[in-house]
Amino acid sequence: MSFIADILKHVDASGLTKEEISSLVQLAINRDDRAAERAEKVAVREAEEKEKAAVRHAEEKKTEREHELALVQLKNQQHNNVPFRPADEVNPVFPIQ
Repeated sequence: MSFIADILKHVDASGLTKEEISSLVQLAINRDDRAAERAEKVAVREAEEKEKAAVRHAEEKKTEREHELALVQLKNQQHNNVPFRPADEVNPVFPIQ
């Protein structure tokens, strides 16, 4: 709002009417209001983007943990389901007699 202060400092020397000065002051106020609204919209948009990024990150981590758990379970299942095979079946080139 320094623009308003500048206008008021130079009122006497400007030769402007009260209506013109009032119009300039109102224009300055409107400009400052629009700037504040734009800044608020930017802040809201940035906050929404950060929230979306945090949700995506959490979902990625959850999926990663699920995949790791599934891999461990699969390895355990494979380890536990290995049937016993006699040595001659394992290495038929040198069968045990």
